[in-house]
Amino acid sequence: IVRRLGRGGFSTTYLAQDITTVHPLPCVIKHLKKKIKANAPKTVLELERINRRFHREARMMARLGRNNQLPRLLDHFTDNDQFYIVQEHVPGPTLSQELKLNGPKSEASVKQFLQEMIPVIRYIHRQRLLHLDIKPSNIIRRQSDQALVLIDFGAVRRYPEEVTTEPL
Repeated sequence: IVRRLGRGGFSTTYLAQDITTVHPLPCVIKHLKKKIKANAPKTVLELERINRRFHREARMMARLGRNNQLPRLLDHFTDNDQFYIVQEHVPGPTLSQELKLNGPKSEASVKQFLQEMIPVIRYIHRQRLLHLDIKPSNIIRRQSDQALVLIDFGAVRRYPEEVTTEPL
């Protein structure tokens, strides 16, 4: 682990080096938090809830496969009742950081943003998934090519069976 990147309600993310490869690669390790009080014993029900959330997020990322605008799932594992997801590191600022630095965007910038984001959202929907946490802090502008990349799949759900995707 190199440093902490962020902390949210359900997880903490870290920038790390994947030392299992010949040339160490940067990656992101997401450690899912347990909502258990410090001195309270771990209950089977609490661990099952965390385990379901962990496996659901890993399955969703794996289901999305490879897409240029989504980080790739590299691995997921548990260790001593701790849950970890390892994914591709996407270097670059989040849109939140850009907005703080540069202020509000122009109409042309907003149109460009939509033209870039709609295809990745469409791709996610074609996999019958919904990303329920699209916000500026979950979108990174990749340094290498300035492409927008959607991150954080903790709030991704499958479409309910009764939902239709046909236009009205």
